[in-house]
Amino acid sequence: MNDSKRPYSTYLPQERYIWQLALTGQERSLGILWELLEAIGIESTLVTPRVAQQKAFLALYLPSEREAQAMQQRLHELLESWSDMLDDEITIELARLENREWQESWKDFFHAEQVSPHLAVRPSWEDVRFPPEIRVISLDPGLSFGTGKHGTTRACLAFIDKIISERGPLPVLDVGCGSGILSIGAALLGCHPVVLFDFDPQAMIAVRENFACNGLDDYFLFMADAGRIPLAQTFPLVCANLETPIIEACYPSIIKTVAAGGYLIVSGILHPESNRVISLFRDHGFSLADQTRIDEWWTGLFRL
Repeated sequence: MNDSKRPYSTYLPQERYIWQLALTGQERSLGILWELLEAIGIESTLVTPRVAQQKAFLALYLPSEREAQAMQQRLHELLESWSDMLDDEITIELARLENREWQESWKDFFHAEQVSPHLAVRPSWEDVRFPPEIRVISLDPGLSFGTGKHGTTRACLAFIDKIISERGPLPVLDVGCGSGILSIGAALLGCHPVVLFDFDPQAMIAVRENFACNGLDDYFLFMADAGRIPLAQTFPLVCANLETPIIEACYPSIIKTVAAGGYLIVSGILHPESNRVISLFRDHGFSLADQTRIDEWWTGLFRL
């Protein structure tokens, strides 16, 4: 079956896994590599061995096999370009982790940080204070993705912040909401109503827990397929942080939810695929108001 015709549900696994890239080498080289990756915005965790004979490794965590494979290819290219700065050969192994391993691994490197001018993200196990003008999203990754660490999430939150700063709070629809982080950010910035949905049952659990963790109870959550959105009303702000194949398969349903003059944030797009997505929405009456790239991920802000 062609990817562009594949149903949305096939992209959301019935059992949630996280994909780990483990870069193994001498600790000194990995320390240098960690700094190089941090400098270009790639988050990783340096794991030092408890046994002297074992090698240290850097761990990167991705929410899908597709993203993990794309990152693995990029890491191979980066290692080749940085070979003069590293003392030994570094190997890369890709592995799939179970749910429990995924949840525990996040505590090693998910820490509080500001992600836009008026928004910060903080894991529930950290007590970090921000200035009063900063709205703090408190959440755990749980079994659903979206923590503010991924470039697509950061870009979406930044665009939400920008739009609300310019236009004031707006009604919001969050398509494929995952952990609910985008909707929570919008709600903390005053948006109402906040409507969100996902196809994944685990997302329903994570969203309810994360909204409660932030003291929010005024939202409308339901389970649905992005290709068949059961809503008659339109919204001045719609967020769709998905993937290119899902966007291409589900865009007819998504664009029907955008109000005239409204904004559509589209993310989860690998940069080489961005021109396809731009053309797709331009062909259906949208103009590209802004765009950004974080690592290999492109995010577009469209206006109808």
